[in-house]
Amino acid sequence: MSISRVHYEHDPQIIHPSLTELLPSKTVAKILRAEAATANGMEGLPVFAAAVVAGNSAGLSPLTLNALSLGYIVSRVVYNYVYIFLGSNRKLAGLRTPIWFVGIGQALALFVKAGLTKL
Repeated sequence: MSISRVHYEHDPQIIHPSLTELLPSKTVAKILRAEAATANGMEGLPVFAAAVVAGNSAGLSPLTLNALSLGYIVSRVVYNYVYIFLGSNRKLAGLRTPIWFVGIGQALALFVKAGLTKL
């Protein structure tokens, strides 16, 4: 059976049950973790985007805006790596939470700095 025959056309986000027969279980687990990491990133994106707009509107220095934005992006890359590739290791999977807090902290710092410049 080819993979193209097991694709759900009506809901492409669902992994067809027969794929678990075609792919190793570790690969299926990585796919599921990658989907969850992507969903988490999409849920946090509006906060980051609003923080950047707030920083721009408040006239934050480019150095501050770029540094905090880069910090957020780097934290998201590290978060995704830990989620996808280290998520099967129970001892290392817990790193996701502090890494997430670092990222959201960068976005919140943009909001705070933007607010303080307008006082």
